[in-house]
This record gives sequence, C-alpha cells and structure tokens, in this order.
Amino acid sequence: MDTHCDISVITATRQRPKHLEACLHHFRQQSLGGLRAEHIVVSDGPDDYARRQVQSYGARYDQLPESAGQWGAAAKDRGIELARGRYVCFWDDDNWYEPHALATLYTTAFGFDIGVVQCRYLRRKQAAAGGAAPPLGRRVSLRRH
Repeated sequence: MDTHCDISVITATRQRPKHLEACLHHFRQQSLGGLRAEHIVVSDGPDDYARRQVQSYGARYDQLPESAGQWGAAAKDRGIELARGRYVCFWDDDNWYEPHALATLYTTAFGFDIGVVQCRYLRRKQAAAGGAAPPLGRRVSLRRH
C-alpha cells in the first residue's frame, strides 16, 4: 500500500449525515488528473452512521472517543496526524466544492513552490424557487504538510 499521496483532504464532522454525504460526493467528483488524493473524515465523538457513510465512499475514518467541542479543532488535529499527503486541505462538511477545486489549489501551490494557498468562497445565485443556495466553499486552504 502506498503511504504517500499528493493531497490529504481532512473533514471534521459530528452527527451531520446529510452534510457529510454531500461532502463525500464532492470529493468523489474531483477532477484530479494524475494527482493522488485521500479523504480523511474525523468525527468529533462516536458516530457509527458517519463511519458507515465514510467507508461506503472508500474514504478513511477515525473518531475521537468523546466530543472535544472547539468547532472540530481536535478532530482536524487528529486528521493532520493521520494525513499522508504532501499537502493538507481542510474541507467543512457543509460546503460545496467545484470539481476542479483540489487540482487548482495543488497546481497553484506546487507550481509556485509556496506553502499555503487560500481561496474565498463563491455563492451561487438564488434558485428560481427563491431559496438561498449553499456556498461553494468558504476559505479553503491548502498547506504543505
């Protein structure tokens, strides 16, 4: 088993199955080209449903023994410990990501040999029904690991 990849995407979650499902789907839809990426999901406390969801997508799963709170900071720290990528990227489970997001971040970081790349979010136009659309992503950053 190869223990190295180009990008480790870390997602902290806690009992939010609908959000996590969308996040896992967005990772699967990434246009990676030749990039090797892994998705690590860490639950901030026990969550058997999240474990099954993550495993069904082939992502890596870990959980903290109990909720540490802190808006997922401890879960993200655990994700960094598990990461095998040259770069790490944090994805919130409630954001939407364009199919080229990871490749764009990686190309920018690697191409210019910089350690941190950050982007802002975009908001889709409201749907015809008048409901607000979710953001495509907040400040997403890629950091050398």
